Amino acid sequence: MTKRANSFKATQHARTHIRLSERQAAFIAHLVDEFPEGTAITWNTIVQLAERHFKVSWTRQTLEKRPAIKEAYLRRNDSRVAASVVRNRRRDIDPEIERRLGNLRAENDKLRTVLREYDCRLVRYVANAIAHGLTEAQLDAPLRPVIQSDQHSKLKK
Repeated sequence: MTKRANSFKATQHARTHIRLSERQAAFIAHLVDEFPEGTAITWNTIVQLAERHFKVSWTRQTLEKRPAIKEAYLRRNDSRVAASVVRNRRRDIDPEIERRLGNLRAENDKLRTVLREYDCRLVRYVANAIAHGLTEAQLDAPLRPVIQSDQHSKLKK
């Protein structure tokens, strides 16, 4: 082959890589979350979704490296497994166990609400601290040890 034919052949098979951005990964994760319920989702399905929307064919490994996409895939498959477990659950469960399960679920929901409130409070506290001139390094500093006063130690004795 001539030199020109070799270079043409090399450029013909050269693959240009388009990197997957964080924004694209977030959008693909959103697509996975919004995928119709009851439809099985596989990595090949995710690759096809990405190719359809971005006209780029990323590999499964590339998509799986992004935490947002992987978490969306796992959430989706966990919900599918959980739904099948509920369908296959035995019907003759003791009413006492059902009551306890209901109580535990209600307690979990209440605790999740409390955690969300704590998260909001933490964000508000940090924003206020930064607004009042505290630096991130000052906020990350370890707590100082509490020095007990003489009166407090005398009360213990």
